[in-house]
Amino acid sequence: MQRFYRTKAVVFEIETASGHPVYMKAALTPYMNDKRAVVLVDAAKFLALWRADPFRSNADIAFQAPATWPHNYKYPEAAAGFARGAAAPVPLALVSCLVGEGRVVHRERHLLFLTRVCHVETVRVPYVGFTNGITRTIWLLATVRAPSRSRWTALKPPCCTSTQAPARHHRPSTGW
Repeated sequence: MQRFYRTKAVVFEIETASGHPVYMKAALTPYMNDKRAVVLVDAAKFLALWRADPFRSNADIAFQAPATWPHNYKYPEAAAGFARGAAAPVPLALVSCLVGEGRVVHRERHLLFLTRVCHVETVRVPYVGFTNGITRTIWLLATVRAPSRSRWTALKPPCCTSTQAPARHHRPSTGW
């Protein structure tokens, strides 16, 4: 726990692919501190859950290739924020862990190469939505990679409600 001006915060150090750490914080607020949780996430699973949003909120960013994220108009602001280092950690992204409805279309082969719809099934679709922190998140996803692997490393930070946090750890197929 560190003090920043009049606020206390928990600070996280995150190693980037270049070897230079960046810092993020979860600050105590005058309300709901006992209702928030910081969850360790696997970036690839997190991105898949973001892209699973049935309402396609921010799909224009979520479905871009990570190589295009640095061209986002707000990306330089995130880079400047992270560049300030441990003296001014960047706030964690605020996300919600939600479940929506999606449809799975089952098809069968019909006349050689053609298919036809057998039935449509409604399924529960877990996804994440952002309250705040999309640009910080894409900066981390684009920057915090394992140097010798194509797979993203685990990221430390979104913050969500404490009631949503346990589900992220106990359901590996839908968890982060």
